[in-house]
Amino acid sequence: LKLCATTIKILEDFKPSLQVMKIMCNDALCKRHWKAMSEIAGFNITPNAGTTLKKLMEIDLREKMNEYEIISTGGTKEKQLLDCLNELKNQWIGINFQVKKIGEQVLILDHLKDIESVVDDHMIKIVSMRSSVFVKAHEEEVLEFYNKILNISSVINNWKIIQREYLKLLPIFKISDVIKFIPTE
Repeated sequence: LKLCATTIKILEDFKPSLQVMKIMCNDALCKRHWKAMSEIAGFNITPNAGTTLKKLMEIDLREKMNEYEIISTGGTKEKQLLDCLNELKNQWIGINFQVKKIGEQVLILDHLKDIESVVDDHMIKIVSMRSSVFVKAHEEEVLEFYNKILNISSVINNWKIIQREYLKLLPIFKISDVIKFIPTE
């Protein structure tokens, strides 16, 4: 019984160390996160080649654990946002405009609805990213992608209008009398 009590005590004493490990071993932490945590600690806790978990445990960072955890969680959320943004960008690699031949010489863009649905989906996701409190670190990149999506949407909408009007006028240009006058006009 004494052995069990001792083991339980050791485990209970080790619990806060697990939280320290979880926070400090977060791969989403970058230099600015370590700088912020170092400011809270009052000395540099940025890991280097000689940093070990044992050394971090000896420092006893438990007093301000909530502040470290906020920074670590923020780093994780920022990384998730960046990963989502990169995933959206990678989806465009496989997207191609398809053309359809009308007659002998006329090509039009076809299946624009498929691309428009991707644009709409990405627009919703990117607007959500822009409103996130964790966007600050990657705001420029998110804004750049947002502008690209807006540009793609605008080009597709304008292209559809021009293509629709062109297809309305196409039969007129096939009339033999009009064909005769086109070179001189």
